[in-house]
Amino acid sequence: MCENAVLPERNPQTGERLLFLPPKRALSRVPMQTAGKVLVLSDGFLLPELTALSPSQKVLFVLYDGDALPLFGMPDEVGAVIAAGGGEVLRAARFFAAVRRISCLTLPSHAALYGAAEGAGEITIGGETRTVRLADCEIVCSLADMDFCAAYGEILLSRLFVFEQKTLRRFGLCNAEEGLCVWSPSPFDRASLVAANALLRENFTPWAGSALAAKFGPVAAYRRLLTSYIAFFRSDVRRYFVPDYRARAARAGVPYASLDIPTAEELARREALFLRMREDCLGELTRIERADGTHFAAIRALGGTVPGPAPREAVSPLPERFGGLLALARDFGLADV
Repeated sequence: MCENAVLPERNPQTGERLLFLPPKRALSRVPMQTAGKVLVLSDGFLLPELTALSPSQKVLFVLYDGDALPLFGMPDEVGAVIAAGGGEVLRAARFFAAVRRISCLTLPSHAALYGAAEGAGEITIGGETRTVRLADCEIVCSLADMDFCAAYGEILLSRLFVFEQKTLRRFGLCNAEEGLCVWSPSPFDRASLVAANALLRENFTPWAGSALAAKFGPVAAYRRLLTSYIAFFRSDVRRYFVPDYRARAARAGVPYASLDIPTAEELARREALFLRMREDCLGELTRIERADGTHFAAIRALGGTVPGPAPREAVSPLPERFGGLLALARDFGLADV
């Protein structure tokens, strides 16, 4: 069903705390194992199972509204936190657990494990968004209730991330390839999707694809970037074209001084490499694209829909914010491919 997907090579601690259990079984043991009270957070996911805990005098139930500040008004005797839902509520619970130094159990609504496995993440506190350290947590996955479509999209997107890293290395624009391996699930089942995404989340690196995915979803981000990369390697370098770097930095909301602007000599070196690499890179991208029909059919079989590519204009600020192949295209005068 799936071609090889390339994932970071690591023996993640996540694998030791990733559990496939019915929610009721996982939830029932927490109050018994906790001396103090148990704070239960949800964004609506698994609400019937969670509210079944509410008769216990030890359980404090909160429907999360997107801001973590009210959590810190909870009694000092809270000794554990349970969170069910998407990335926002899981990150808030794990931040609360890190500050209070208490145990945390999460029940992700997405098999992509947003908010469940990253070491740090963004949360909103008193209306202000900040990046914070997140506590380790036990991750309980209910395969009958989770959404799997984004998880599949994250694996597709990771293949482009690896392609970008390998290509940049050939240009001499990033360090040697490290921590990459080939993941070949057999069969490509729901539990395998979750396990693969646990690795992706734990080894998360912000890049252009993750920024697009956060706004439009990973499948739409994958489709836009694949189209852009193919167009880039099919294009001719626009010699003697100099982008308006200052204006682009202003539109992207980044300092002009933060841009890495190549010299004319460096551009000539990159152009020579580009011409030598073009055929190989196009061949690899074509092989990736050729498997889309199979992958999209698998996403539909999981109950999802396949969106169109993210809007072309959404790519415009990414070279300045993340660099990568999109910045190389910009320097060649091909920023709008």
